[in-house]
Amino acid sequence: MNTHGVRNYYAGMRTLGATASLSPLRTRDALCALCIFLIALAIRLVFLARSPDAAWPHSATYEGDAIVWTVWAQALGRGEPFEFDLAFRTPAVAFLLHWLGLAAGPFFVAKVLWSTVGAATAALLYLTLARCAWRGAGVIAALFSAVSFSALTMATSLNNEVLYAFLLTALLFATLSWLDRPRVFTILVLGILHGLALLVRAEHLAVVALLAIAMAVYSITATLASRKIVALHGFVFVATIALVLTPWTLRAHHAAVRMNTTSPPIPYDSMWPEWSPSAIAAFEALPAYARSGNFAPFGKWVFQQQAREIDAALVERYFRETWGFTPEPLPTWPIVSMKGPLDFAIANHATADGGFSREALADRFDQNPTFSFARPSHARLATRGYAVGLAAIREHPDGWWRLAREKLRRFGDGVTLGVFATNWPYGAGGRREAVDMVVPARRAEPWWRFFLLTTMIVGCVTLSTRRLRPLALVVGIVLFSRLAIVLAFYGYARQAAAIGPVFDALTGIGIATLGACVVHLWPFELPAKLRTLGRVIAFCAAGILVVIAFRTAWNPPQYVARGADADSRVTRNEALGAGAFEGNGDILLEEIPRLVN
Repeated sequence: MNTHGVRNYYAGMRTLGATASLSPLRTRDALCALCIFLIALAIRLVFLARSPDAAWPHSATYEGDAIVWTVWAQALGRGEPFEFDLAFRTPAVAFLLHWLGLAAGPFFVAKVLWSTVGAATAALLYLTLARCAWRGAGVIAALFSAVSFSALTMATSLNNEVLYAFLLTALLFATLSWLDRPRVFTILVLGILHGLALLVRAEHLAVVALLAIAMAVYSITATLASRKIVALHGFVFVATIALVLTPWTLRAHHAAVRMNTTSPPIPYDSMWPEWSPSAIAAFEALPAYARSGNFAPFGKWVFQQQAREIDAALVERYFRETWGFTPEPLPTWPIVSMKGPLDFAIANHATADGGFSREALADRFDQNPTFSFARPSHARLATRGYAVGLAAIREHPDGWWRLAREKLRRFGDGVTLGVFATNWPYGAGGRREAVDMVVPARRAEPWWRFFLLTTMIVGCVTLSTRRLRPLALVVGIVLFSRLAIVLAFYGYARQAAAIGPVFDALTGIGIATLGACVVHLWPFELPAKLRTLGRVIAFCAAGILVVIAFRTAWNPPQYVARGADADSRVTRNEALGAGAFEGNGDILLEEIPRLVN
């Protein structure tokens, strides 16, 4: 056995672990990243151009909020308010479409931009791993990112996951650079990136908080950085994020104040019986958003009660007996989005299924209402949603554990999706759950799931080496925070796609580690020519994967959609593009057989 070669291999690993310095990027790294970018972009553009949904804002395999973003962007172009200008959703996608003049269809050009961002993510992932791990791992991870089915699906629908995946990869690169050598410029870049990531996805706040603490502790304990320097950089970090968020925060603040204080005049004189001054005072004490919407229902209720006078006690009784809640003012200083309480209540309702549903919005007056702040039952979810959700969890702990398993199952489906436009090895088609991307209709191909999970586990073990601990710190925080978000809110497959570069990185590191072990632990010394042949074979295998990716992208699947259950409907909407359809719930996508061109 070649024990000398084994000793040299482990000695080399110890040498690498003796320093936390990042490897310098060379010209060949830039050229390799450029090649990866061009290949990934070409695959996406071919897939986009050949897909029947190229002009839609969404796609057949993922609808999400694409239509909402375009409607919002169009409202911005007209100078009209959207959702009362409240911070109900993160603004990045809508404002980007508006500023670039891409708010109106056809949306092919906008999708080209999204495809470019997705291709840049693959190139940046290579540079990150080439600098902090190994170039081989970077090539493998970038190749997975280039041909991933979830990445192709996201690149052809206007969503915030593509933008977030790029920003997350940039954050990995910048964070590792700062941990290696703290600089004010780097912390400024980090603050800007985190601010932009928050404007893309509000739940990134968990990553910001955990990562800031971890960076400070690691710098002081591992690199022996001065506490004064860490404190100064921490101040710059927070101030930069606040500066990036300030325009949106002020806009949202003014909108929330307006909702709480400004409403059309209420015609108290038009109702019989007469309103007493105390009743008027009690009604005027309600937030403005709840007054006009409840005036007519309150009048109807008063008539049914055959009340002879309207006083403050009657107003309080109406909200207490009819709705069980008196509307409260909306928070006026939301951090990016005020939708968190509502989502938490909906996601943890007793009848929730792990994804999005309207069950929590139903009440005894309407089983399928549209969300409205004027509806006290909805205002309760928007302002006290966290308390409502926690109460539901306490009341049904067994049901919540079942719900948690379902959320993780949906998230896991997103982690283990296949490659190419056909989602190999599963095959095209599947189930597209509400506000989510398509996943295989049944849990087939266990070998593929085993392969991905095994390589990711090996990648996690490899990150425990001293040299890779900074990367392990960042990756661990991203994974922990994402799992916490999934358990607390919705179990979307697209939650996994949003942090796809992290899973690609673990897969790349895992495969590179297994390959290194096979080479260095082989009992015989490998001739130089055989090693060269191995590299040629690996290069050819990568080339074959790219060719297959182009081939499947050139002839992408086409689908016929139908509702997955009695409550789900598929609606044609040709205004969004030729053949465009929308779904109000879970739908099944079946591939249409056709001749290969």
